[in-house]
Amino acid sequence: MLAKSHDFGSTDNQEGQGHPVIRTLYDHLEEVTCLEFHPNKPILASGSRDCHVKLFDYSINDVEPITCISFHPGGDYMVMGTNSPIIRFYDVNTVQCYVCSVPSHQHTGPVTSIKYEPGAKYFASSSRDGSIKLWDGISNKCVNTFEKAHDGSQVCSVTFTRNGKYILSSGKDSVVKLWELSTSRCLIAYTGAGTTGKQVHRTQALFNHTEEYVMFPDEVTTTLCAWNARNASRQQLLSLGHNGPIRSIVHSPNSATFLTCSDDFRARFWYRKHLIGA
Repeated sequence: MLAKSHDFGSTDNQEGQGHPVIRTLYDHLEEVTCLEFHPNKPILASGSRDCHVKLFDYSINDVEPITCISFHPGGDYMVMGTNSPIIRFYDVNTVQCYVCSVPSHQHTGPVTSIKYEPGAKYFASSSRDGSIKLWDGISNKCVNTFEKAHDGSQVCSVTFTRNGKYILSSGKDSVVKLWELSTSRCLIAYTGAGTTGKQVHRTQALFNHTEEYVMFPDEVTTTLCAWNARNASRQQLLSLGHNGPIRSIVHSPNSATFLTCSDDFRARFWYRKHLIGA
């Protein structure tokens, strides 16, 4: 992609040229809602509203539409969220499903995001019920709950910092928050994304590859809002060039590149030396 994109930032980039499709998978019967690469095997897991998770050569069937999945860093397990409040824990090799033995630990609304901590000691989940939950990665039990994490608004995404000490969350209130796990408090609220009122669609907040900046696509203006991760000062807005809400954004773990996907049926790959964190 970088070889094809040496002049990607120019305005005279021709639509539809280059960028050949390697493979197209037509395995799901309904909308694909989430994708996750296996950490050490050439396997792509896809979740869908058809209640299936596909892993190329075999599939995991559920009774609820799939909303989010996250592989254990070792690759042998995965956690999964659905339109049900109950978190699923799967053994990838045996396709055996486990759930927390304490029903009261579960969310009370559909799960919107789930993510393993890099060391796999914990995983975090968010829900339409407005809460964020921290789970023990071994016992599969909830060890902490952040109630009304976004003042009662639906929580859209959760992700860990690389050191596993903090969680970054975004909500439909268009606010991004950084939570300290040791004290269970919000350290920083990143505000001013540009949206007035509540968002209609879910989207993700994430760090750039150096964790110097927090990134969040604004739904109404289709611009990228970025803040200094430490002092929450907002940077200059970047127009993402989409004609619809950005539903997904993913940043490279080791370079100043990211990918945005939108309701305008386009995916845009961004790479520029003077981009955030370069």
